This record gives sequence, C-alpha cells and structure tokens, in this order.
Amino acid sequence: MKTSALAILFLATSIICSARAQTHPENRIKKVEYGLMPYVPVEGLPEWTIAARMKVHKIPGVSIAVIDNYRIDFAKSYGFSDTLQKIPATNKTIYSAGSVSKLVTAIIVMRLVDEGVLDLDTDVNQYLTTWKLEPSSYTQGNAITLRMLLSHTAGTSQSSYWGFRQGQAPLPSVRQILDGDPVSGTRRVVVNSEPGKEFRYSGGGYMIIQMVLMDVLRTDFETIARHYVFKPLKMDSSTFEQPLAKRYLRRLSTGYSEAPWFTPGVYVYPQQAAAGLHTTATDLALLIIEMEKSLAGTSSYLKADTIKQMLSPQITISSGQYTEEMGLGAFLFRRSDTKGDRVAYFEHIGVNAGFVAIATGSLAGGRGAVILLNSGDDFNGFGKELARSIASAYEWPGFLPDRLFPAQLTEEQLKEYCGRYRKGPNEVVEIRMRDGYFTERINGGKEILCFPTGNDAIVFTDYNIKGVFLRSSSGSISALRTEYQNDDQAWLLMPDGEYTAREYIAAGNYLQAENAIISDKLSENELTYWSYELLNSKKPDPEAISAILKSALALYPESPIVYFRLGDLSLLKGNKAEARAHYEKACRLDPQGQECSAKLKATE
Repeated sequence: MKTSALAILFLATSIICSARAQTHPENRIKKVEYGLMPYVPVEGLPEWTIAARMKVHKIPGVSIAVIDNYRIDFAKSYGFSDTLQKIPATNKTIYSAGSVSKLVTAIIVMRLVDEGVLDLDTDVNQYLTTWKLEPSSYTQGNAITLRMLLSHTAGTSQSSYWGFRQGQAPLPSVRQILDGDPVSGTRRVVVNSEPGKEFRYSGGGYMIIQMVLMDVLRTDFETIARHYVFKPLKMDSSTFEQPLAKRYLRRLSTGYSEAPWFTPGVYVYPQQAAAGLHTTATDLALLIIEMEKSLAGTSSYLKADTIKQMLSPQITISSGQYTEEMGLGAFLFRRSDTKGDRVAYFEHIGVNAGFVAIATGSLAGGRGAVILLNSGDDFNGFGKELARSIASAYEWPGFLPDRLFPAQLTEEQLKEYCGRYRKGPNEVVEIRMRDGYFTERINGGKEILCFPTGNDAIVFTDYNIKGVFLRSSSGSISALRTEYQNDDQAWLLMPDGEYTAREYIAAGNYLQAENAIISDKLSENELTYWSYELLNSKKPDPEAISAILKSALALYPESPIVYFRLGDLSLLKGNKAEARAHYEKACRLDPQGQECSAKLKATE
C-alpha cells in the first residue's frame, strides 16, 4: 500500500514537472521575442521585439534554434522566405550558411584525425596528389599544415569568395579555383605572408583543405560531408551540393540584399568548403550540440581530446572588453575579465549573397543558438541583437557586457555635445540628442544609440566603447575621441560651412566635391569603391560619379581600377566606344586584371 502511494505520488509529481517543462519554453520564447537589445544592456531602455527590429533592419525572414542543456529547447521562424510570393519562413526553410561551411569542414578534418587518416601537423603537400601548394619565399623551412589552414595562420591568400549566378556556366572545379583559372574569377591560392605569425582570414586556405580531403578519400566533397557529418548527425536538410538539387531548391529561401553588386536570384558556390553549405537552423543546432556533448564526454562523435584541441586557442585575434581567439575552424571568445570554460563560447558567422548565418555554442553547460537570416546586409545588426536576447533569456554566464547605468544630464548639457565630428577625410560622425540620450550616425548611416556616463563622457552601444569629449581653452566642446585614442587622434568638431566630399556629393555640389577630394587626397580604394557603389545604386547619378572619377584620375592617373570605373560610367551613359577605350587602357596598365575579358566583352 505504501509502495502504491509512493508510485502515485511519483506519477503525480512527474505530471506536474512535465506540465512545467511544457510551459517553460513558452515563457522563454516570449522573453527572446521581446528582449532584443543593443551591444550593451542599458538600464531604463525599453527592450525591442523581433517584429519591430526586423522592420528596422529590413529583415524579410529568420529561423532560429535555441540550445539549452545539450538539446534544442525551441526552434521558430519569423517573416517570409519569399516576400513576393508571401511564402512564410518555417523551421524547414533552407538557408545559405556562408562561412559556417568552414566549421563543418573543420569537423570533417577532426573526424579523420580521430581515425588516424590525417595529422594536423603534417605538410599538406604530402596529402595532395592532384594539386600542389607552390613553394614561395615564405614556405622555406615552413611546412603548411592543416592546423595552420584551419586556424587561418598559414599565410594563404584569398580571404573570401563570390558566388556565381544559378545557370552561369561553366563553373570552376576545385583545382581551377586553387589555380586561379580565369573561369574561377579569383587569383591562385598561394602563401604570401609568413606562416604561423598572424591570424589572416583565408577562404583559400579552406579550399586547400577541401582538396586534401578529396585527394585522400578519393571522392567528392558532398559525399565526404554526408558520410562524416550529415548522416551520423541526422542533418537531413543539409548539403554541400552545388548547384542545389531540386529537393533542396523547393525549400530554399530567397536571399535579399541592398548591396550595389547584388542581383536577385539563386547563387552557386563551387567553393564548397569555404562557402557552399546550405542548411536549416535545427540541422546546424544538431552539429553544435554534438560538439558540446563530445566536449563534455557524453558523445563519442569526436574524441574528448580531439574536440578540446579544436576548441583550444591557436592564436589571439583581438583583445579588449572581449578576447577573441581562433581555434581549429571555430572562433573562441569570452569577456576579458572572466576565466574558465563556464564563461567561454565558440562561434562561426557566415555571409553569402543575400544571407547571414550565426552559429554559437558554449564550452560548458550545453548552451547555444543558430540564427539564419535571408538578408545579406545584417552582419552586425538584427542577428546579433537576437543573439543577445537569447543569451539574456537563458542567462548565459559571461556572454553580455555589464549593464550600463546612464548619467542623468539636463537638456542644455546634452545639447552642448551635439554636432558633426570629422572622423576621417571623408567620414563624419554626427551626434544628435534624443529622449535624454544620444544617437550617432556615421556618414548618414544607421543610428547607433549612445548614452552619457558623466560630464564629457559617453558610451557607444554598438561596441561598448567609451567616448570622451574634449574642450578648448575657452571651455567649449572641440572634439570627440574614443578611449583607445590619444587627444591628437580625436575627431574635431566641424564648424558650420565645413563639409566632406561625400556631403558635397549628397548635396549636389559637385565642383566643391572635386576640390575636397583633391585637397583631402582621398585614397584610390575609397574613390573607386565609392564610385562602384553609386554606379550600382538604384538611381545612379552620372554627374556625381563623374565628379568622383575625374578627381580620382587627377590623383591616380595610372590606376587601372579608375579606368575600369570610367568605362563602367561610359556604359551607363550608353557610350560603348568610350567605355572600350577606358577598358583597354585599364588592361594595358594591368594585363593580368581579372575584369579585362568580361569588361571588353560588354562593349561588343
């Protein structure tokens, strides 16, 4: 009778606990949906909602999967996978994951290390059979290893890769990509800096890894990934197939971007190991969980020593309020004032045409999140706000900065700091007052919240950097600097009537813009990219572009890229003969220029 009573009590308790378990996720979901915040949590600042911030950041759709205690606690999608056809984003929606591909590639390598097939510190040329990494002055006495390639310390070239439009033919092979064949649109992958000396992000290095895997296992990369990752982890909606098969295309989200180079449509990434992964949020969460379980010793997917090696620092990338380090295929970060695995995290972010992916896990506790967006313009915006909301709702230790308590200043005090500050020759930081705090805009871009922390002191909440206002001998505000700058590096307060070339162009004062460009000696790179942005804008202004390029030519008369942009301008005006003359001049200045053949063909 006692046993029966205990059994009944146990059953009742189990039912109650089960009911609590069912209700708790809903509470956490609500906290996530209503808890978005800037980089720094600010006391008194109302938190934002997912819906509101999607509108602000122009995010058509997003899918998320939240990991808690080594399992997916919830997965949910918001908005549309296709805005034109009004197709909702769902948990089955497939996204392009960009450089998160590198994390999957690293996992494959570590599985093969476990099997004894690969060694992290062996010269990769010993594994390569169909292609070889060319020797250079930098490789003498320095063997390039998988450890170096995985941690971006090999000194290899080609930081990132552009995709190809669906249907564009022919697509380059892996060897053609590594060789820099003209069909690849990129240069040959080489070692062009000292190996092991510094972190230098290299998608080209991961293409070497892909070639190693294909040469050693003698099969294609998709087959390798399916065998070592997708099949054992039941990631049934993930693939490296390029181009995508129809079964995946039916669920693929449309990608969106306002970048000047972006053309709507499906993009293909034959650079699979570097950028070719397509997946769902829940699939990618399964990978993060298995990494965490392997680290905790509760999964045999990877040996404990292997995953520990993967998630151990190989080199420091940056240090400040947070320390960022590079592991083997994963970025590692923690607050610099903390120690231990409990407050340490790993992450990889991917950006492809029209897409952003964020995959985060913890070194202890089984926490994490996957956030997939169908907007390629959101590298540090909505996705990061959503990640902070998840971290807050699930109380991730050491993830968020300390809460900021703003100083209460009078309206007159606040007004004193408002104005335009010259950050660079063609860059203006504008500080405005709003509701007892400030907003910052750089060259008229998105507003960033700033809060006073005392007299002559503010905090920029996009990166939690302190700002200091400087005063002249008369006591008036004269400049603004960050905590990492000296007074002589401060951004001077611009008087009325002083403008940058960018401001003159925006106002239609082209002659003044030309004079400002010349007098400020703007760089070749800035001028050519600025003109490129305007050439590819929705309503290009030939007169504005002409003013920029006229000045660029005066400053850099032997620049092939200036002549390429002049040719683009001529095409915009419909003058093919003039465009061809500019392109031919560019090709004479740089016979190896990869734009030459395509540009000349456009004038035929």
